Amino acid sequence: VYCFDRNLDLVPLENELEIFLQLKPGLSAYPNDPRQSANSLVTLFLVSCVP
Repeated sequence: VYCFDRNLDLVPLENELEIFLQLKPGLSAYPNDPRQSANSLVTLFLVSCVP
């Protein structure tokens, strides 16, 4: 569950560290190219903090 403020910044819930990354363009930018959709997610898998 994520909570955002009016600036669309992530609002922390309780005392837990939350990390949110948004890619642009998103998956909907590649409706007919599943390979490019998958490639666009690689950056998210490379982050050093994965819950």
